[in-house]
Amino acid sequence: MKETSKARKKTKRKKTSIDLSCPSQRKLGVKKSDAKKLGVIKSDAKKLGVIKSDAKKLGVIKSDAKKLGVIKSDAKKLGVIKSDAKKLGPGVIKSDAKKLGVIKSDAKKLGVIKSDAKKLGVIKSDAKRLGVIKSDAKKLGVIKSDAKKLGVIKSDAKKLGVIKSDAKKLGVIKSDAKKLGVIKSDAKKLGMIQSDAKKLGVIKSDAKKAWCNKV
Repeated sequence: MKETSKARKKTKRKKTSIDLSCPSQRKLGVKKSDAKKLGVIKSDAKKLGVIKSDAKKLGVIKSDAKKLGVIKSDAKKLGVIKSDAKKLGPGVIKSDAKKLGVIKSDAKKLGVIKSDAKKLGVIKSDAKRLGVIKSDAKKLGVIKSDAKKLGVIKSDAKKLGVIKSDAKKLGVIKSDAKKLGVIKSDAKKLGMIQSDAKKLGVIKSDAKKAWCNKV
């Protein structure tokens, strides 16, 4: 019995905490991500691996989802989802629907975006492991990712305007920027989605104004 208790103590993960001395972090309600398992966007802070949001302007999602990965939004322009995630369970994307035009996911385990299709043009993923957005492509313009490990949104780019990330480690959405309005982070270590902010309203990777970076 003593040996097993020691083994358990060794396997316990160390808890990393957010530096609440940084006021911007308190305001943003920043979450930690496991990143490696999630394919979630990493933050400039290597210790935090946090999804950053301007919150007021963006209405960006917080993700409790350890297995799934996260979606971000401008809400007003982009119509991307806001996640309360409290009632639905970890990783479940919740939508205000009226303001955002995005659907609430019924899948507690998957956290997949479900759609009414007709109004929203977004489809629920059949991939239980991936939690990837699947699309009929022709009507919806959204594609299922073939990348089993990444769970990244793949695109034909020309018709759909969504691109699969080449970065196996990052699983980041890549973009042509001009046509698509989504930018791939040049920072290989960070894997953050960069945005022109003015046009896109997507999260900036510079992160200088929004929160504190630690070297």
